[in-house]
Amino acid sequence: MQKEMLLKNIDIPVIVMTSFSSMNTAIQSIRLGAYDYLRKPFNFGVVQTLTEKCLAELEFKLSNKSGKPKEHLLGGKYELSGSSPAMIEVYKTIGSVARTGNFTNVLILGESGTGKELVSRQVHMWSTNSDEPFIGLNMTALPDMLIESELFGHEKGAFTGANSQKIGKFEQAGEGTIFLDEIGGISQDLQQKLLRVLQEREFFRLGGRDLVPVRCRIIAATNDDLNAKVASGEFRKDLYFRLKVVSVHLPPLRDRPDDIPRLADIFIQRNAQDLGVNLPILPRETIIFLCSYDWPGNVRELENAIAQAMVFNRSDRIMPNDFPELEGSVPFREPTIKHKNLDKVKQIFVDEFEKNFIKDGLLHTMGNVVDAAKSAGISTQRYYQIMKKHDVKAGTFKNRSF
Repeated sequence: MQKEMLLKNIDIPVIVMTSFSSMNTAIQSIRLGAYDYLRKPFNFGVVQTLTEKCLAELEFKLSNKSGKPKEHLLGGKYELSGSSPAMIEVYKTIGSVARTGNFTNVLILGESGTGKELVSRQVHMWSTNSDEPFIGLNMTALPDMLIESELFGHEKGAFTGANSQKIGKFEQAGEGTIFLDEIGGISQDLQQKLLRVLQEREFFRLGGRDLVPVRCRIIAATNDDLNAKVASGEFRKDLYFRLKVVSVHLPPLRDRPDDIPRLADIFIQRNAQDLGVNLPILPRETIIFLCSYDWPGNVRELENAIAQAMVFNRSDRIMPNDFPELEGSVPFREPTIKHKNLDKVKQIFVDEFEKNFIKDGLLHTMGNVVDAAKSAGISTQRYYQIMKKHDVKAGTFKNRSF
């Protein structure tokens, strides 16, 4: 609907409301120009306030005609997952940034393992310059001289060993995106040089005399507390504000336990395909076990834990004792999940029970939906609806043997 409105030049503020939010729908809605994106259940007071703002904006547009947002048809293969409020805000920010030009620098903040590079790739994939290169560089992986050469390139003879001209990452990125990871750990000297690039949008190659323009979007990321580093003088305040034209804060996994079951399911499907094994089921006690662990390594730790469990698992179910390497892991117990909202906690278990129930049915009927529905005592149509809700494909379970 939103896309058709754009194609027909119908310029009306749109508030998208959905019961089944996803990264793609959230990013695309904002990228296409939606005023906001709400996930049910929502507060009607919020809806009323947003509606009043939309009407005021529409009145302003009618008296001050402005340009239309551009159509965008691209998605991204580097998936972020989660429908918690914090992740919805991340998706909305990605959509907002992606529809702007390359002069909008982005600073991504978050603990290690939260998916900062995935966010940077999503910004790139949803931008109008997604066909241009995406270039990533860890800013603390090399000494300053080599990092400068990697970023800016060098001319032949610029230093010992520079036997030919080298094109740096800023040039290689063209009108695409350059991702500068671990930006909080760079030296004061490199901070000064990077600040000049951000201010002037141009630089010299090492040993060069000709200015080279910067045409790419600059995205930086760090797990450091940059506010504290600015206060202590370790990080330049002017560089900090140049980098964070837009900032994205990725929440740690422990603050969004609602998303753990979905993430675990994604990692199980990926590993099952890579390992060439049957798709195992996560029973209720394992879901509770995973949701009650703190995950200090965040999403990356969860991904590695699932991969390790599947390597050694020999059954059609992954149980809590399949995760012996989790530091501080505990035997199965009723959850002390950190959500205070009873309805949210109940919904986690209802959704996971529902999903695993139909997967178990398909597993035992080798993908025959009619037989699985009959065994479950519900209609085939209802079974398909539940499959669609949880993105379960019958073909995954065909030709299984026990």
